[in-house]
Amino acid sequence: TDFAPQGEEFYYRVGRLYDAYGVDWYVHLVIDRAYILGSIDDKVAETRERITVAEHKVDTDLSAAQTVLYVCVVAVAVGLTVMSAMFVRILLRPLASLVQEMMWVSEMDLHKTECELSNMEEVREMQVAFRKMKKNLEDFRAYVPTALLNSSNELVVVDPPTGDVALVFTDIVRSTELWERSATGMNTAMEMHNDIMRKALSKHRGYEVKTIGDAFMVAFENPLDALKFCLEVQINLVKQAWPAELCLDPLQGMKVRMGCHIGHTIPEENPLTGRRDYRGTTVSLASRAESKALPGTTCVTEAMMQAVQGSGYGALSPVVEDYGFHELKGIEGKQHLYLMVPSHMSDRLGQSSAKHTAYEVEMVSFRDVCDRSSTSSTSAIGPLNISIVNGAKKTGLTLVKGNATVAVCMMVGARKDSDVFDDCNAMVRAAVEAAAQTDGVLGNVTGQTITVIWNASKPCKLHTTSAMRFASQLKARSSNFMRIGIATGPILYGNIGTHKRRFNTTLGRPIEAATAAAALAAHYSTFCVISDLTTDSDAGRSPAVAPFIRLLDIWADGSPSRLIYVYELLCTKLTKQLEDAWGTISGSDRDIEEHNAA
Repeated sequence: TDFAPQGEEFYYRVGRLYDAYGVDWYVHLVIDRAYILGSIDDKVAETRERITVAEHKVDTDLSAAQTVLYVCVVAVAVGLTVMSAMFVRILLRPLASLVQEMMWVSEMDLHKTECELSNMEEVREMQVAFRKMKKNLEDFRAYVPTALLNSSNELVVVDPPTGDVALVFTDIVRSTELWERSATGMNTAMEMHNDIMRKALSKHRGYEVKTIGDAFMVAFENPLDALKFCLEVQINLVKQAWPAELCLDPLQGMKVRMGCHIGHTIPEENPLTGRRDYRGTTVSLASRAESKALPGTTCVTEAMMQAVQGSGYGALSPVVEDYGFHELKGIEGKQHLYLMVPSHMSDRLGQSSAKHTAYEVEMVSFRDVCDRSSTSSTSAIGPLNISIVNGAKKTGLTLVKGNATVAVCMMVGARKDSDVFDDCNAMVRAAVEAAAQTDGVLGNVTGQTITVIWNASKPCKLHTTSAMRFASQLKARSSNFMRIGIATGPILYGNIGTHKRRFNTTLGRPIEAATAAAALAAHYSTFCVISDLTTDSDAGRSPAVAPFIRLLDIWADGSPSRLIYVYELLCTKLTKQLEDAWGTISGSDRDIEEHNAA
């Protein structure tokens, strides 16, 4: 019979037996559950205790080892420090003594006690040679100019000149635009600019009359010192590392106009500042000469040139160009002016180097375009004469209100005829899609050139930035065989003959400028070049645009005082900014309204 469990006991049948008498036996095992479980708990507790004791022993041994290691490391470090200090003291003490003597001599404290000679042979020889130089300086001190005896860290203060005074006026080129681009960067740049001015002024014994904003008025007793001051300032302005947010050309730096004239002045004392000021025609002529100077040059009057005739400029060696006769506001008669720059900056002169004055290609000569426009009776619209403007209504062309932006896309590189057809189709397709997404209108398609216009047939407030977005999209699609030029300015726009024509007709200087910019992009192996024909353009001036452009070239626009700044568009940086703002450009797949809103 099977037994059922009773209380805390458990019966488990383990077998069945048969004896010789025919009786069946069932064998059961009776287990005390409490006893078994208690034994198990005891074994577990004992095991845990052994583990705890072992862990504690390991921690104790490890702590002892770490302590020993830390003590050894600290001892070694202290020993090395002490040894290094002793070695440095033994090695550098003689050099420190020599440096101290040099500092005394630089401050003209020649009476200070000399330090002991070093035991090191090399340092001792240096000390002996320096003391010989010091002795020579003591002997010839009476013959050294007083200005050179001042500390190099202090500016030399000179008395205001009297009699015939050489006056210099300075002014930073496009300073208002730089302030709008980055106030923080311009504030830093102004500190650097003022430091350069005052150090050069101190070196050449000039007198600072006053500052007006970013402009300086300074006076010199010696006219040669005045011209040396101007040349040295121009050199040092290029050497400076200007704030990156100002987007200044690293090869040109911050440009400053300067004007110089010498003559009789009427001195007066400023009752508020106590400084000497000057009045008279000499002041007016020097100021007017500064306004006639090209960016980064010094405009010098004939009187100034005669005053320094036969004088030497030392290592400065300037280049002087005859600037011709000019009428100056408030000055009777025309004045003969000259332009002066350091010899290695001759490209800043209007007729010296074609690289920064005009870029000429076989297809279009932009200088000729500018020359024709300067003599035209309608210079506001460039090379178009008045008869074309008056007859514009008959041909369906109208003058666009304000300015428009034009992009000329040009295919470059030699290829087979079959490749040309495929590349032209790809270029047209990419231009159509990119123009639609940036509010642009497809203009003329001639040969391997496509024209796209903004703010002509339909309003586009930020037309220059829209053209930049257009270029950034084309960069991703066809950068290997395409170059783009962008220009902003007034244009004539419309259709000739019929309003049903597919492509519009565009006339004006921006077309020629954009074409020349595209050729310049091909010349410099860059993708896109922007030429700024008008101060109303947002290129180079807007803080939103400035990070994505870099000054590439400067063109002369007819008169030397009118310059066109040419920028390289940093397409890769602009594309990344756009992708971070609203995702990757996907061509025609993206909804146009969503794209424009982004």
